[in-house]
Amino acid sequence: MAWLAEQGVPVVAPSPLVPREPVRRDGFSMTCWQLVEHDTTAEPDYLDRCRLVADLHLALRSYPARCPSWTRSTSG
Repeated sequence: MAWLAEQGVPVVAPSPLVPREPVRRDGFSMTCWQLVEHDTTAEPDYLDRCRLVADLHLALRSYPARCPSWTRSTSG
């Protein structure tokens, strides 16, 4: 996500207040992200969201590394 944020893609960036790597405790992992205020009463604009997803996929084409796998970790 940090790379996407640096490219100007509208994503929630990792918190600048703590290191970017996950914190592990008692077999659980946690990451910290910036708080983004939003209007909880607004109706979602589905057409706009579709455009954002297309833009996200376009940006990922130029990602300079192999994308990590999102499989569940079995190591402690």
